[in-house]
Parts: sequence; C-alpha cells; structure tokens
Amino acid sequence: MFKFRRSYNFLKNNKGFTVIDLIVSISIIIILFSFVLVNFNTAENIVNFEGIVKKIVNGVTTVRNMNLGGQLIDNPVPPPNEIFPDGGYGIRFEILPSPTPDEVTLFAVDTTGEIEIDKFELDKIEFIEFCGLTDDTVASGLPCEGNWDTLSQSINPLEIIFSAPGEITAVPSEDNFSTKFIFVGGKIRHTETGQEAYFYVSVLSGLVVSDFSL
Repeated sequence: MFKFRRSYNFLKNNKGFTVIDLIVSISIIIILFSFVLVNFNTAENIVNFEGIVKKIVNGVTTVRNMNLGGQLIDNPVPPPNEIFPDGGYGIRFEILPSPTPDEVTLFAVDTTGEIEIDKFELDKIEFIEFCGLTDDTVASGLPCEGNWDTLSQSINPLEIIFSAPGEITAVPSEDNFSTKFIFVGGKIRHTETGQEAYFYVSVLSGLVVSDFSL
C-alpha cells in the first residue's frame, strides 16, 4: 500500500513541459534547421556552379570533336541527306540583358546559315567578361587579368568556330584587335554565392582549360 501511494504521488507531481519549455525547444529546433538549410543551399549552389563550368568545357570539346571527326548533320535543304557543314562547328557565349539569363549555344555553320545544335542557359550564373591573349603562353594569373585584352561589353557575343580542315577562329579577333588572339576565354560568377570561375581556349589547338578562382 505504501508503495502504491508513493508512485501515485510521483505521477501527480510530474507536471511535464511548460509552455516556456516548449517555446525554447521549438526555437532551438528552428535555429538548427536554419543552419542545415543554409548549408544545404550552399552545397547545392556549388554543385550547380561546378556543373555549369563542366558544361562549358564539354561544349567546347563537343564542337571541336565534331569538326575533327567529320561529324555529319542533316541537310536543311532538300533533298534529305547528311552533309558536313562548310563552315564547321562553333560555340557562342552570350551576355544578355537582365533578367534574361546568359546563354551558351552550340551550332554548325553551313552555306544556308547557322544550324543550332544545342543551347543552355546559365541559371543563377552570369558571364562577367570575355577576353583574349595574343601571347603564345598563358602566364601565371587568371584570364582577363594582366596582359589579357578585355573585350568590351559591346563586343558580344564571343564565338569560337572550328572549321574544316581543323582551322579555329575566334570572333571577335582581327576585326577588333591588330593581332590575332592565340587564347580566348572568360569569367563567370554565381549571382548568389559570388563564387567565380574562368575558362580559356587555345585557338591553335582547341584545348580548353577551366578552374575556379580563389
């Protein structure tokens, strides 16, 4: 009997959580969740940014390989058949007025005009600037700095065209500068995180290099 009363009194005096306890607990949970959400969004933005840089590199590599491999495309002019575009294959990097996202376009150049192969937009990412280098080696430092020539925003877009037989041209080139570029490239930036990256392409070999700014 004594043991029963003792247990009963214990249950009776245990009032559980108060309203203040619940508010404090909920506040702590919300703060912890906010930290988790911020870290998740940051990680997602980094992955998205790295993915765009890879798409740019893959885009240049794709049109280069299509040219070197003699890739045929459907002839836009009847009768239906496959042809190698007379002007080769190219990629265009375009800075568009806000709020329209900047674009990257892969295309073929034929006597009938440009034939679009693929296009993708830079979601939450923008081109900062385009640039060219007339020296035959890339010195230490980032593209569009030091001895790189920065292309005016009015010179837009930047195009790299791989034309048969294995010739590479960059637009703009001699039309705007006295010496032809040996390297062309640009910088991109994530609009939310501020993270930057760069890429540049050899106009002699078609090799593309990219990395993230420190």
